[in-house]
Amino acid sequence: MRFKILQNFLKTAKYALALGLASCAFKSAVLRPPPARPVPEIRDRYAIFLLIDGARPEDIDAGVAAGRLPNFKKLFYEEGARFENALTVFPTVSQPAHQALLSGLYPGHHALPSLSWFSRASEKSFDFIQPKGIPFTNTYLFNFLQIPNDQIVTDEPQLIFTTLRGQNTLSVYEPVNQGATVDLPKHLPAITAFTSKYGGFPEEVDVAATRSALRELGNTKKPFPRFTVVTCFGMDVLTHYTGLGSRRTQDLYILYDRFLGDLLELLEKRGIRDKTLLVVSSDHGQHEVKESVNLAEVLVQMGLKIDASPQKSQVMFGRRAIAFSNLYFKVGENWQQKPSYADLKNYSLKNGKKIDLIESLLEHPRIEWVLAPEGPWRLHVHRDRQHAVIEQRRENGKFLYAYRPDPGQDPLDYLGIPEIQRWVRESRFVDAETWLQATANLPIPDAPPVFTQLFDDYQVGEMAIVTTKSSEFHGGHISGHGSPWREDRRVPLLFHGPGIQPGVYPRARSVDLFPTLMDFFGLDPQVPVDGIARRQIFRAQALGDAADPPPSPSLSVSAFEEELKEQIEKKKLSGFKKDKAEQMLYTIREYRRDHAQYAEPGRKAGKTKLSWEANRNQRRSTIKNPTQFR
Repeated sequence: MRFKILQNFLKTAKYALALGLASCAFKSAVLRPPPARPVPEIRDRYAIFLLIDGARPEDIDAGVAAGRLPNFKKLFYEEGARFENALTVFPTVSQPAHQALLSGLYPGHHALPSLSWFSRASEKSFDFIQPKGIPFTNTYLFNFLQIPNDQIVTDEPQLIFTTLRGQNTLSVYEPVNQGATVDLPKHLPAITAFTSKYGGFPEEVDVAATRSALRELGNTKKPFPRFTVVTCFGMDVLTHYTGLGSRRTQDLYILYDRFLGDLLELLEKRGIRDKTLLVVSSDHGQHEVKESVNLAEVLVQMGLKIDASPQKSQVMFGRRAIAFSNLYFKVGENWQQKPSYADLKNYSLKNGKKIDLIESLLEHPRIEWVLAPEGPWRLHVHRDRQHAVIEQRRENGKFLYAYRPDPGQDPLDYLGIPEIQRWVRESRFVDAETWLQATANLPIPDAPPVFTQLFDDYQVGEMAIVTTKSSEFHGGHISGHGSPWREDRRVPLLFHGPGIQPGVYPRARSVDLFPTLMDFFGLDPQVPVDGIARRQIFRAQALGDAADPPPSPSLSVSAFEEELKEQIEKKKLSGFKKDKAEQMLYTIREYRRDHAQYAEPGRKAGKTKLSWEANRNQRRSTIKNPTQFR
C-alpha cells in the first residue's frame, strides 16, 4: 500500500513537472518571427482576467441571490457590466476555448481545434491534456485567417501577451501563455497535484493559483503587470465528479469571491484600483451526464480497423471523456489524402465492403450529431435523421452564412423563428453578428458560424461527432461538456473597472474579449481576428479610436510556402518545428486544392482574396453600427 502511494506521488510529481514545462522551454515553435516594430503606446491602464474553467453563469447568479458572493454582487451585478448570453466557442472544451479568449480566434482559425488532433503530414497524434502533450499547447498555434488574406505576417501566436509586447504581463496557471513575461508556476507543487488528483480535492489547485497570483501581484519590488490572467481549473474537475450545483462547487465559488475581495485590497494599496479592469469568464459550461459511449467499440463494430499505430489503423479519433470527438479516416495506403464527403458516404473497409460512415454512426442510440464538410463552402449537419447544409461565403470582408435544411426538416431547431424562416425561404446569407442576435437564447445557439469555422483549418479532421445531450464519450463523469447545446456554450462574461457602463447586456462571444481588451488599452491587433470589441459596455468618453497599426511587412502565401519548403529541404528545422512546418504546408496545399475544386456560392471556383484592411474596417463598422434585424 505504501509503495502504491509512493508510486502515485512520483507519477504526480512528473505530471506537475509537465505542467511547469507548459510555461517554459517547449512553448515556442515560431518559424517566421513577427517584424520588429516600435513598442506600442498604450493607455495607462491594467487588466486582470479571472478565468474559471467550467464556471456556469447560473451558479454565479444563484450564489449572488443567496448572499454567498458579496464581491461578485458589488463588482459585477451592481457596479459592473455583464452579458446575459455570452457564448463560448465550439467545441466547448478547455484548451481551444482558452486560446479563443486570449486570441480572439475561433478554434478552426488558431490551429488548436480540439483537445487532441492528428497530423496527416507527420502521421502523429497530439493530446493536449496528457502530461507529455501539455507543453505543446502553444507550439502549433497559427492565425489561419492570414491564409485567405494572402498576407502572412507571422506564425507566432498573437495572444494578448504578444500584442502587449514591451509591457509586463503575468500568466498564473494558464497553459496558453505564449509571450507572457512571467509564467507561474514554473512547476506545479507536487503536494498540490497529489492532493488534487489522488486526494480528491481539486480545489487545492485553485487555492494555489489564487495565492500565487496575490503573492506575485503584491510584490512591490516588481512593476505591476499590465495584463494578468489567473486560471482556476478546480471548478471543471469538481463539477465533473460531484455534479452541477453541488455543495462543494458552491463553496469553491466562495473562494473566488474572497480572491476578488483580496485583489481589491491589493489594488487599493498599490494605488491602481481606479485604473484596473477586472474580468471574469469561463471556457465552457456543463451538462448532466447519465450514459457513456465507448467510441472505439462503436468504430470496431462498424468494421473499421483500429490500431495504436497510425500506419495500421483506418481511423484516428479524439479519445477524451467529453461529448465531442473529431475523426480522421484513411483513404488508400497512407494518410496524405483527405477523404471527401462522397468518400465518407461510400467508404471502403479492409474486407472490401462499402459503408456509409455517417449513417452508421447515427444508428448508435447515443450519437446525435455528425458534422462533415463538402469542400470549403458547404457543411453537412446530420442530427438523428434530419439533415441540413450550412453554406459559407465571403463578401466585402465579411463571412456570411446560409441555413439550408432539407424539406420538412430542421436539425438546428431554428424554423420556429419567423426571421430565420424568411432567411431560409429567400436563400439568404447572413453575417455572424446577425446569427448571434437571432439565436443567442435558443437551445443550439449561434450554430452556423461556429460549426463552419471548425473545418476552415484542416487539422480537426473530416468529421466531428457529438453524443446525445445526456451522454459523453468514454465516461467517468456525472457532468460534462463539449457539445453545441446552450448549457455547454453559455458562460459568464463580467466586467468591472474604469469607464464601465453598468448594466446587463444581451449577447457576446468569448472571442470578443481579446478585441475588447485591445480597445481598453488603445491598441489595434496586428492580425485579423474573429471577435469584435463590445464597446457598448464602456462610457463614451472611456475609449477613443484605437491607433492604426503601422504597415506590417508580410509574405504572400506562395512566398511563405517556399520559405517553409526551403527550411525543410535544407534541414534547418527539426523536432516539433519541422512538424509544424509540415502541417502548415499541408494546410496550404489542402486550402488551395479545395478552393480550386469547389466554387464559392455565387462565384467561380478559385481563391478569393480577403484583405486585412477590409477585415479591419468591417470590424470597426460592426462595432460602431451593430447589425440589426432587417
